[in-house]
Amino acid sequence: MKDIPFKIIEDIRDLKIQGAENIALNGVKALFSFIQLESDLEQINFFIINLINARITEPTLRNAVKNLLYKTGFDQFLDFLYDNLGYDINFYKKYYKKIEFNKDRLILNYNKVMDHFHSVQDDINQNVLNFVEKYYKHKNILKIYTHCHSNTVALSIINLKNKLPNKKIVVYNTETRPLYQGRITALQLLDAGIDVHHFVDSGMLYCIKECDIVMLGCDAIELNGDVINKIGSGAISFLADNFNKPLAIITDSWKIDSKTKNKKEEIEIRNNFEIIDQEFKKQLEDRNIYIDIAPSKVIVGKYENDTTNKGRFYVKNYAFEKIRGDKVFVLITEIDFKMSRDI
Repeated sequence: MKDIPFKIIEDIRDLKIQGAENIALNGVKALFSFIQLESDLEQINFFIINLINARITEPTLRNAVKNLLYKTGFDQFLDFLYDNLGYDINFYKKYYKKIEFNKDRLILNYNKVMDHFHSVQDDINQNVLNFVEKYYKHKNILKIYTHCHSNTVALSIINLKNKLPNKKIVVYNTETRPLYQGRITALQLLDAGIDVHHFVDSGMLYCIKECDIVMLGCDAIELNGDVINKIGSGAISFLADNFNKPLAIITDSWKIDSKTKNKKEEIEIRNNFEIIDQEFKKQLEDRNIYIDIAPSKVIVGKYENDTTNKGRFYVKNYAFEKIRGDKVFVLITEIDFKMSRDI
């Protein structure tokens, strides 16, 4: 049975489990299950380390774990862990201290965390509806642009269609290379009866000029108001600002990253092979160019002593980028919606 929680960590690390809420929900369930099966507090401690370090760029996971372990005895260790993310597990061993574990509190916290995830989408849906009814009441057709796949955004758009039957909702979206998560959004909206105009990523200018509003999810919100979201989102924010199209960030408040008080959220760089298909890989190999799969390393000549005049090939597969806080018109969470300026 203990293998199942570890398999969840492995799936989070290998991107088989994606989406911030989905990662957090599965992570909390895995941790709770592991604690029910394991009485050795040191082993629980190391499980927490492995879970958080599986995706150190996910503040929703960190916040969910922190809420799960609130006042259980792990609070001080979590603060230390969150200030020192990404180290080898041996780094933390010398800081491990015996704690007095409050298991009754754990069960209470688990129910509260589950309640949050079960209710958060309905509350976000209502606040998105309130926002649209206030600022777009006069629009018979509301054209929305979105990028990548945010289940939170998709479900809030579907809710608009269901709650505003006299208003036609049309969505423009971009495919979001290299993993094409935009196609997931398109299919989800099409299944709900919403018309979708689907573009390649470089068509975002056309989308934004055509639309009334840009709606994006996010992976993290830094304490200064800057937002981390899928690569392309920074460019989208500048285009939206240029064409005076409001940018709405629609998200769970648990995306707010308290860690950025001391250290900025890291931008994840993923495997080079996500953006090198087999045909291109063969073209590189035919030219004797070595391909390094590591996400942060350079793809260089095949050997260190290669003396050919071939160019060195650099791959930067950034998964996310930053949206400046002053480019966001409105932040909509389960709590409320906050405008930075009038539309």
